[in-house]
Amino acid sequence: MGHQSGEVAAAEERKLPVVAQTPASTLLTICMGLRASQALFVAAKLGIADRLAHGAMTTDELATVTDTHAPSLRRLMRALVALGVFTDSENDRFSLAPSGELLRSNIPGSQRAVVLFLAGAVRWGCWSDLLGSVRSGEPAAERVLGMPLFDYYACHDEESLIHDEAMGALSTAFAAALLDVYDLSRYRCAVDVGGRIRPVLSPGPTRSPAARWCPIRLSPCCSQGDAGTHRGGCG
Repeated sequence: MGHQSGEVAAAEERKLPVVAQTPASTLLTICMGLRASQALFVAAKLGIADRLAHGAMTTDELATVTDTHAPSLRRLMRALVALGVFTDSENDRFSLAPSGELLRSNIPGSQRAVVLFLAGAVRWGCWSDLLGSVRSGEPAAERVLGMPLFDYYACHDEESLIHDEAMGALSTAFAAALLDVYDLSRYRCAVDVGGRIRPVLSPGPTRSPAARWCPIRLSPCCSQGDAGTHRGGCG
């Protein structure tokens, strides 16, 4: 009840009607999710959050620096304002909302790579053939990409990098939460598969400041089924 009353109060403050969720609107919301995720992907791909990091910009200014069609970009930005990613003002100037800050590159907690990974063309294409997987029981990647998913990454450097950065961002968030509640101080070696989460292995109440960091990194390759590894710190 508290959450619902808060929504009602916020809506009254904005003088907006509160629309009850119906079975039909529930299905529509699920179906419309593809539009929201693609809008977020386009904003991440264009680097809009990095452009707004230095201050508010108009649609025309953003269109110029991103080489996009201004009217179409404005519709995209307005949609993401409604989704809470950006904010806007009456004079057509857009700024970053707190969630939009996480679309910036090279900042602690950045989720840009996660968005590019989950809503990008590779995953999008595979999920579009979910029906085929449900019918066959086989992964969609071989039908859509022509090869197993990780073989595809091995042969496509840009997609491989996006995958690695996304896994690093997700793993860092999960690892930080785990390290706050589990006492790992008795262990002498922390194995980091992928070599992406070293920042969260810093000393803390349940972390061992003397623990060695042992990364295991996959080496890129283009031959199917040939995955090499590089180990450092444990030898």
